[in-house]
Amino acid sequence: MKQTDGLFHKVFDEIGLEYPEIEKEHWIVDIGAAKLADTPEVFDVIVMPNLYGDILSDVAAQIAGSVGLAGSSNIGEECAMFEAIHGSAPRIANQNKANPSGLLHGAIMMLNHIGQIEVAEKFTTPG
Repeated sequence: MKQTDGLFHKVFDEIGLEYPEIEKEHWIVDIGAAKLADTPEVFDVIVMPNLYGDILSDVAAQIAGSVGLAGSSNIGEECAMFEAIHGSAPRIANQNKANPSGLLHGAIMMLNHIGQIEVAEKFTTPG
């Protein structure tokens, strides 16, 4: 992990030079998780490898109310994927129960990503 995390930081710093107007900080995942739990409002965007993203997105969703409510995105240069972060919910399998909130939030993120802002806003504004 030290090698892959080191490479990730190196590339992050290199690309970060192209965006001097953006404030950038490095946090080790454990203290980053503690800071996220303590003061989530200080984060606008968090950039991290996939494993850390899985962990911290669950923490952030739980802080916001429930892992079952959050959507997620993985955005690359050529493609993007949007989903609910909670997975398949095996504990409620075959019980005729479902909460599609996370999937709907993922769909809203997708609509914003593809430039369908007005359509996305129909799902996020009352009335």
